Amino acid sequence: MTNSDPAADLARPSWVKRVIHAEGRTFTSIRKASRELGITLVTVRNRLKRKDPGYFIEEVETDEPVVPARKDGRPVFFEGVRYLSMSAAAQAGGVTVTNVKRKIERGVQGCYYEDEGPRVPSNRDIRKPVLIDGVVYESGAYAARELGLSRLTVVSRLQSAKFPNYSYKE
Repeated sequence: MTNSDPAADLARPSWVKRVIHAEGRTFTSIRKASRELGITLVTVRNRLKRKDPGYFIEEVETDEPVVPARKDGRPVFFEGVRYLSMSAAAQAGGVTVTNVKRKIERGVQGCYYEDEGPRVPSNRDIRKPVLIDGVVYESGAYAARELGLSRLTVVSRLQSAKFPNYSYKE
């Protein structure tokens, strides 16, 4: 039998936690969503603001307190050594806090936040091999350089039906 006493419900503390839903996945923050999806924070915020399909914020009531932003520093690994904060790492390394943060955000080997772990490189190879006059080039830009044409010319010819000898390699 459940207790339906309103006074008992008021006595029990409850907190509201925000959960970010993006592209069918759930995240605890906009920053985590942007990192995992490989898009910028601004893009995620704009998609949430515009209410793009698949992007929304859900407020979930919980019995556990929602932990506020850290005020005492965030443990980091800088050049393979653990420090309690970025400022401690900067002081020990003889660099500025900005330099430590940049190295962490760029995914430099041995530099990362303790709670996130090392970052995976997000560089994607977006080159598409092209076939021009029977010769395979690694990308349209490379073909343009080799043929002495502009990239725009090569791309236009790849998309045009008038140039059947210009195509993307399957």
